[in-house]
Amino acid sequence: MATKVGTQMACQMARPAGRAGRVVAGLVIIALALTLAHGTARTVVAIVGLVPILAGLINICAFSALLGGPLSGRRARSLNAR
Repeated sequence: MATKVGTQMACQMARPAGRAGRVVAGLVIIALALTLAHGTARTVVAIVGLVPILAGLINICAFSALLGGPLSGRRARSLNAR
């Protein structure tokens, strides 16, 4: 069963601003990796930066799931509408 906090977080992150924020955060992580890190660390951190970008593009929120809410933004909106 979804918790209220997890569902509310998923609803916020499923909105266009939340999705755009995740994409921007991913781009910032990649930019920092490319400018500050070296060698293998650069590659690893840049790959980690792809996670929030993909999450924003496919509308999922892992933090919501960790808090007991739905992983899918669509599911969060449907639960919130009830």
